Amino acid sequence: MRIARHSSDTWEISHIPSFFYECLRDLPSLAAVHDKVKSRLYPDPVTSDGPDDLREDWREHIQPELECLFAGSREIVAKDIGGLKPSHGELRVIVPTAHGEAWLNVLNQARLIIAEKNGFTERDFQHKEFPDFSTQRGMDLLRMDFYAHMQMLILEALEEH
Repeated sequence: MRIARHSSDTWEISHIPSFFYECLRDLPSLAAVHDKVKSRLYPDPVTSDGPDDLREDWREHIQPELECLFAGSREIVAKDIGGLKPSHGELRVIVPTAHGEAWLNVLNQARLIIAEKNGFTERDFQHKEFPDFSTQRGMDLLRMDFYAHMQMLILEALEEH
């Protein structure tokens, strides 16, 4: 798989293998499932003994804005992924450079959700043992690694030029 900047206005994801196509296709819906991980996506701004008024302001003003930002990012990525088309026997998608932040946001949401769902710890990310890809946990670890790699490639593509 490759990510490359085409111009100042677009970048392209190409040579997408089928497993990673499925990871991309599922990205917006996976990032939307966050009921169990709200504390990771919307962390409390103060400790439990902190001022209640600050916590209430956060929940009333900041959290709804974050929810709108996250939802908007998922919509953008879903539209971009809807543009995945075969070209010369391979899957590729052209993404407007302006959508880069939305992609980074959604990839991060998905990674947080996968980590929380599986109870992953730092030890899981050190890869001292080969993951068991015959399990959902092993496949989720692979998916997380893929999303992290995507974030790195997108950042590089956005820095070009």
